[in-house]
Amino acid sequence: MARNTLKLVFKDEANNSRIISIANAKESYDDGEVKEKMDQMIQSKALLTKEGPIATKDKAYLEALTITPIGLE
Repeated sequence: MARNTLKLVFKDEANNSRIISIANAKESYDDGEVKEKMDQMIQSKALLTKEGPIATKDKAYLEALTITPIGLE
């Protein structure tokens, strides 16, 4: 069984990295779609840090965790 987490990394106005993690993400994403959604998040100015709103995209990646059960019976 695998669990995917989509990680969206932004920079705030002080150039500090800020990460948004989306659990239970699907297995693949279109690069253009992710860029567009990240741009919309920046333009909304809804994501604030103590240094101000997020200002730029840094990177995005899909983190996969594989869970292999061990039979104990």
